[in-house]
Amino acid sequence: MACICIFIIKLQYKRFTIGKSSHKNLFINLKECVVKIVLVKNISYIANYLWKESIRNINTILSDNEKKKFNVADYYYLTAIYYMGNPNIGEISKALELTKPAISAMIKRLESGELIIKRQSLEDKRVYYLDLTDKGKKIVEGDSTLYSSFTDIIRNLTTEEQMKDVECLLQEIVNIIKTGEAE
Repeated sequence: MACICIFIIKLQYKRFTIGKSSHKNLFINLKECVVKIVLVKNISYIANYLWKESIRNINTILSDNEKKKFNVADYYYLTAIYYMGNPNIGEISKALELTKPAISAMIKRLESGELIIKRQSLEDKRVYYLDLTDKGKKIVEGDSTLYSSFTDIIRNLTTEEQMKDVECLLQEIVNIIKTGEAE
């Protein structure tokens, strides 16, 4: 792994010469490269762990036949509906950047799986709201339980001051993601 980092550093920075300052730059760049590789591996491991546990939760809620029909997009739609707090069809269409035909297909699929309910507005009969069923809520809330457990692990490994730093860092990451700057 260190050899790969050195090769990348040679290509990227073109600073590899025999002089003392270049060795210092090489060491700093190598250290940054190794830290980044370790950080990426750790984030990847955590993300995969959380996804694996999420799948385990889904597998306890859905029947074998329901699992065959359920996909990642369905999971994404359920979480969006849950966190948007019973949106109407127009709101969910806009939030997910999907066309009305795509939203209609998604609604039919999730309704047939008894994961959501479509309710007509009492004020405007043209408007429909989406609610999760108990089964749909169990899928999303199972993840909330998982995230809470993960938060407890972080709290147990950090001091109060470090936890404030972690919270601040995570909030900054969320802000960047929300504003689209992470792309």
